[in-house]
Formats: sequence, structure tokens, C-alpha cells
Amino acid sequence: KKDTTEEIPKYLVFFKARDGDALNAAFREYSAVVAKKKERPSVIQKLRAVNPLEQAVKNAREEEHRQKTGAKVEKSERNSNCTSIV
Repeated sequence: KKDTTEEIPKYLVFFKARDGDALNAAFREYSAVVAKKKERPSVIQKLRAVNPLEQAVKNAREEEHRQKTGAKVEKSERNSNCTSIV
């Protein structure tokens, strides 16, 4: 049953007295899911960890390209999406 008296709705689940085993099983399953969610890192944390690595790879590729062509990349444009070679 959905309880909409609060801003965030709550769901109420009713079990009969003879369904005690079902209640315990449902609670164990729910607890396992909640514990698993807390253990894994959030997507935002993963992206924050990848972004510096991505920037390092991009800078390494730019440096390699400059060494091959002898061109110089302007510092003001190094962090932008469009890099001009002078």
C-alpha cells in the first residue's frame, strides 16, 4: 500500500502472522540489496576518478603530436575542446 501523506511516498507491506518466514526472507533480501548499494561507489565518484586520467592521456597525446610535428600548442587553448596548432 502506498502512503502519500508525506512528501516522499512510503510503501507499506502487510504480512499475515503465519507468513513469518516470508517476512524474514523479504527483510533479508532487502537488507542485502541495501548493503550492496552502500558498498559500491557512486557513478559520480567513478567519473571524478576517471577525469584526471583522461586529461593526462589527452595531454600525453598532445605532447606526442607536438614532438612528431614540431608544432607548438597554445597554452590558453590547451584545455579547450578545440586545440589549434601554431
